Amino acid sequence: MAAADTGTSSTTGSAPDTPKQTSKLSAVAQSVRAGVEKVNAGKLAAKERTGIAKAEQLSAELKEVRAALVELQGAVAAPKGNGIFWPALGLSAACLTAVLLTDIYVGMRSVIRAIDRLPGVDITERPDERFAPVRPTTSTPVKEGDLIAGYEVTSGFGSRVPPCPGCSEYHPAVDLATPIGTQVYAPYAATVECRANAASGNMAHIKPKGVEAPEFLLLHLSECKPGQKAAGELVAETGDTGKGTGPHLDWRQLEKGEYVRPAREWLEIALGGTDAQALRATAARLGLDPVELGALISFESAGTFDPNQMGGDGGLYKGLIQFSPENQEHYDTGGYQSFVEQLPAVERYLLDRGFRPGDDIGAAYAAVLTGRADGSRSSQDSNGTSVSSAIKEFKPGGAHHRNAQQFLGIY
Repeated sequence: MAAADTGTSSTTGSAPDTPKQTSKLSAVAQSVRAGVEKVNAGKLAAKERTGIAKAEQLSAELKEVRAALVELQGAVAAPKGNGIFWPALGLSAACLTAVLLTDIYVGMRSVIRAIDRLPGVDITERPDERFAPVRPTTSTPVKEGDLIAGYEVTSGFGSRVPPCPGCSEYHPAVDLATPIGTQVYAPYAATVECRANAASGNMAHIKPKGVEAPEFLLLHLSECKPGQKAAGELVAETGDTGKGTGPHLDWRQLEKGEYVRPAREWLEIALGGTDAQALRATAARLGLDPVELGALISFESAGTFDPNQMGGDGGLYKGLIQFSPENQEHYDTGGYQSFVEQLPAVERYLLDRGFRPGDDIGAAYAAVLTGRADGSRSSQDSNGTSVSSAIKEFKPGGAHHRNAQQFLGIY
């Protein structure tokens, strides 16, 4: 700013030291160019560092570039003298600044795209996707008799004996025995379209938005909620509209415009919703307090609620209730799973071990610890844990009870 002040205070003074001023301008321009090159270099570094660390580095580098540009502006605003040197120099500097700013813009756009491509990093404005479930890593065909999120599959995919007059022989869907009002959630960021006809009743067409995934068609609904939906957001409630034998969900999966046999994993996400919603729904079906069931899972998973947590003797036990190697195979929990994907296996395990809706949390943990819901509550595992001693952690005041409250969003 000193050069600018001197220049505007006199109209008759001698011309400034041109070689010195030119040298300063050149040095500042080089500094700006170096700053731009550092920002551009961030494109490569972004692939090797986390988005947060990279953003902090870029912020510091951009501050350096901005400071250099301010200095360049001061150098260009030189004292006014006679002749054409300074106007020409000013024009050259303006052109140079424009080029540099273009470099900065292009460089920053590239860096932003590089950061946005980092796994787990998303800096694009989108609908709230805090509850986005983990994308399925497996595809298990649904078959009649399966229990999915606690609901029985009553009619499978393909040819069948029509269950009612006017019902189709070929069934490009699976039916689940869901009570009226059962909530269905978007399995991914989606656009939902609603329509209806006499045979199918109220329908919802779920189309992926910005993700590579199948489309889904839901029939016989009591309610459909159209529009743009974030993953985990409510899209429909099941009902008994159209032709059928009673309340149920008709679930159809489309890939490239063709109906295909639905995958279990997508259904579990859609009917389970968020992790917290899935836990509440499971607890309701089992007649348990959701916080107490959550505390049991927290206790077994060492406070992580991680369905892939390994522990127990030899580190061979896995998941939300530490399935043994044999039970991992039996309940199909051996591979990588999300919380929502594994929770139905927990429910099936408890029911298979004699737990009945309305039993207390002690019976649930007896099933986990002893293999029987009516097992002895004084029996201990290899770590000396008994049902009686563990129950204290599941009740108010216990550390795992507090952990479950946080998991469920109860504060």
